[in-house]
Order: sequence, then structure tokens, then C-alpha cells
Amino acid sequence: HDCKNRYGLFSYGKFFGEKVMSVQVSYKKQGLFVIMMLVILFLVVEGVSQILWYDIQNNCKMHERYFADVKDEYAEKLCFDYKHLEYTSENIRRNLPDQHLNTLNINSLGFRGSEVDLEKIDNKYRIMMVGGSTTFGLGATSDNTTIPALLEKKINEETDFNVNVINAGIIAASSREEVFYITNDLINFNPDLILVFDGYNDSFNVKLTEVDDSMTYQGEIEKSDLELFVKKYFKFLAIPNVIYQYTHDYTQIAYLTEKIQKENSQKWVERWNKMCQISEEKDFELMITVQPMLGTSDREMSNIEEEIFKSSKHQKTVELLNKLGNSLKELECDSIDLRETFNGINQQVFFSSVHTGDFGNKIIAEKIYEKILPVMIKDIKK
Repeated sequence: HDCKNRYGLFSYGKFFGEKVMSVQVSYKKQGLFVIMMLVILFLVVEGVSQILWYDIQNNCKMHERYFADVKDEYAEKLCFDYKHLEYTSENIRRNLPDQHLNTLNINSLGFRGSEVDLEKIDNKYRIMMVGGSTTFGLGATSDNTTIPALLEKKINEETDFNVNVINAGIIAASSREEVFYITNDLINFNPDLILVFDGYNDSFNVKLTEVDDSMTYQGEIEKSDLELFVKKYFKFLAIPNVIYQYTHDYTQIAYLTEKIQKENSQKWVERWNKMCQISEEKDFELMITVQPMLGTSDREMSNIEEEIFKSSKHQKTVELLNKLGNSLKELECDSIDLRETFNGINQQVFFSSVHTGDFGNKIIAEKIYEKILPVMIKDIKK
């Protein structure tokens, strides 16, 4: 009887042990299956994200939004050129000299367009136009249809002045970089007038710090801490970059509180007032403009423009750009308010929140001409 009980216990224990082992093996299989499914899901999501990220980096919306009358082949060349521009790695972002692409040229001094002599001809009135991508001509079909080039053409057609307008625009430049660029580079060209076409880039991303002479610019200065984190630790993964790209506008909107807007506007005024003082010391005219953007003029928008105008980021940017425009009266040198440049122009002007093509560039150049002509006449007659 005892033996039977022992054998019974032994048999039951053996059976119970096998059952436990079987359950453990089953859990391991299930766990392994779950891990495999998660890996597969991650790879699928990453694959889709890689496609989206490639499209974000390489898609050129200028063609579909604006260049309906431009042949596809030429529009592709425009997009290719803007994405393959190269820059120097000094204190600030500058155009790398001697770039000759399909639709644009950077001369030996880093300016868009034809060559310019460092030494100015005595009887030539020299204007240097400073700004970001709108000044540079993102959206212009050639070097000759940028705002500076069209302004030069207008002045020389309408007056007997001998005027040269140099395109010193650099894509993504804000007042932070522009003030440094003028002070350390452009005044060496002995300009008669420096015209700043400004506002948009400062409206959503002004940095309160100034350029550090000891730092080498590597494209990192303008990026947020979150963007730098994503770039540093998730360089080869598309998922974090895609998520950041699609949530960027919302985080930026949250950042632009009333307090930040006020600080940004004050900083913008302080920077240009310091530059106004330098212009007096160095004996050149300085004119600061606040540029137009979609929504600052009284006009009917196209369907494409209406879609752009609806975005929350655009609305916030217009709000701060208007604060900068209202701050022009606080500047200590000449200024031009260009926000209403397109009043009554009831056809498509913009292909983004702020960029215009040849048509819009021509209207802006004509408006600037009207505003700077009295200053030029007074200056030339000295």
C-alpha cells in the first residue's frame, strides 16, 4: 500500500512536472512569437516611414503649386538646384562660391548672379539686398527674375542712375545671421545702400542668442533641442524623423506664446537698431523692410493659397510677422512696410506661406523701387 502510494505520488509528480514544463515551453513560444510580430510590425512601419521621409526630403511642391506653365523637365531642374546648393561651414551659413547649376549661379564671392568686383566703380550706386530664401530667389525661374535682379532692371530702366543691386540672400537666414553677415562681410564692399528684406524667418524661429565668432557653423545652431536629439540618436531611422516632421508645426505653435512673441519682436528691433548705428558710423544707407506673406494683403486667394492659409502654423506666423511690421516705427533708420504689396492682386502669387515666383517678385521689386527712389535721389545728389 505504501509502495503504491509512493508510486502514485511519484507518477503524479512526474506528470505535474511535465505539465509545468509544457506550459513554460508554451509561454516561451508565445513570447517569441510576440517578439517576432513586433519586429515585423516595426520593419513594416519603418519601411513606410522611409518612403515618407524620402518624399519629405525630395518632394518639390513648387512644381505642383506654382509652375503650371513651366515644362516638367525645367521644373525638375529648379527643384534639383535648390536642394543641391552648398554652403560654407564658417560662423554662419553662407553660399559656397562658384556654384553653377542648371537654373542658378553663385559667383566667386558667394552672391547669386553674375560676378561682382569687390572694388566699386566710382559712378556706380551699389545696393546690397540681404534676406533669406525670398531674397535669394527660391521660386524664381532664373537669376534674372529674383527680386534684386528685377529691382536693378527697374531702376536702370526708369532712371539715368548707374545702379548695381547685389543679391546677398541666403536661404534660411534670419536677422541673427543677417546682422553678422552685414557687419563682417558686406560693409567691406562699400555699399551705398543695404536693403534688408526681412520678417518671415524671424516670425517663427528667432534665436535670442547672437552669433558666436568662435563657433563653426554646421547647420545645428538654428535647430531646436528636440530636432538635434532626433538627428543625433536616430540618424538612420525614419520613424522618429517622420513623427517629428509631422508634429513640428504643433510644437512650434505651442512655443510661440505671447511672451515669446513679445521677446522676439523686441530682440528684432534691438538687432536692427544696432545695425542702424553701424550704418551711420560706416556712412551707408540702411533700410529695413517687413516682407509680405500670404494673408497680409487685401486680395482674393487662389484655391492653393487658401489651403496653405488654413494651416495653424501659417496663422501663428502671420500673427508675429504683423507684430514685427508694427514695430517698424521703433527703428532708428529708414524702413519699409511691404505687407500690403499684393493688395488687389486677385490671382495666385504665393506657392508657400511666403515664397513667390517671377510674377510676385516683379511686383515686389516695383514696390521697393517706389519706396527707395527718394532715398537714392537724396543720396546720389549729396
